[in-house]
Amino acid sequence: MPRLFLEEAAAGYLSDEQHDLLADNWLEQAFAYLTDPLPCRGARAPLTRIKNRPGPSTAAGQHEDEPSYQLADYLEQHGAHARRRKCPPAGFWESAARHASATDQTALAKAAHSRGRYRQAAILWHRAADAGDTFALDCLAQMRAQAGDWEEAGDHQEAERLYQLAADAGDTFALSNVAEIREQAGDRQGAEQFYQLAADAGDTSALWALARMREQVGDGAQAERLARIAADAEDPSALHKLAHMREVAGDRREAERLYRLTADAGAPLALKELAGLRQRAGDEEAGAHLVRFGLEADGRIADPW
Repeated sequence: MPRLFLEEAAAGYLSDEQHDLLADNWLEQAFAYLTDPLPCRGARAPLTRIKNRPGPSTAAGQHEDEPSYQLADYLEQHGAHARRRKCPPAGFWESAARHASATDQTALAKAAHSRGRYRQAAILWHRAADAGDTFALDCLAQMRAQAGDWEEAGDHQEAERLYQLAADAGDTFALSNVAEIREQAGDRQGAEQFYQLAADAGDTSALWALARMREQVGDGAQAERLARIAADAEDPSALHKLAHMREVAGDRREAERLYRLTADAGAPLALKELAGLRQRAGDEEAGAHLVRFGLEADGRIADPW
């Protein structure tokens, strides 16, 4: 923890009266006391000064020669339990945004978000993103997408812009997020374009999204081709989901065929869906045979959906 972070954050824990009663050199006294091992009867002092290594781990806005401190393990363990339900004051988050490292800012942003401090979370993620953290860009985009109605163009456009920045920085999955925004906004062509970019970059879940969209417009052959490509990449879930879509649409023969392909592609659990499909069609003997063959020794069939 950089000294400047501790100095600024500490003030946020004091009331106005407490702050007014402090001596002029209270910070120097505090650091002198907390770094002295003698009052701890030989145990490690509450704070130990450490030397900063040059490089990206240096906190934002911190000089390499600025002192940093490590909290004693026993105090960290105690605080994690005793203060786990407490939320730091605003000064803590503001100081972290100015002086914490990018890695710590990402972790603290998540902590702020889980405690309902959305403004502080956004500031911390922005700072981490400025330092090159693409995960922080994803989080910012998710916040923007979840904060507003999809009908409000400004929200999904800003979310898309952030996801696009993450994609430009090498975040493959951000491309799928851009595609999802385009799809929810009604831009099917744009959605397919970005799903294809994500698939080309190795995101097999994007192949399922493309297969689903092709199936929805009646292009079953292309949908199956895309699902098979995903299966060849060791992700048979697209075939599995496509089989379910055809089952729901009432095409039992095609559903059975695709469930078998899914099982052959390395997902034997698809035999359970196939058994359920056979039994619901009245073929108890075939359904029981499939169960014995692949899955449940006691012959029970659970509804997989």
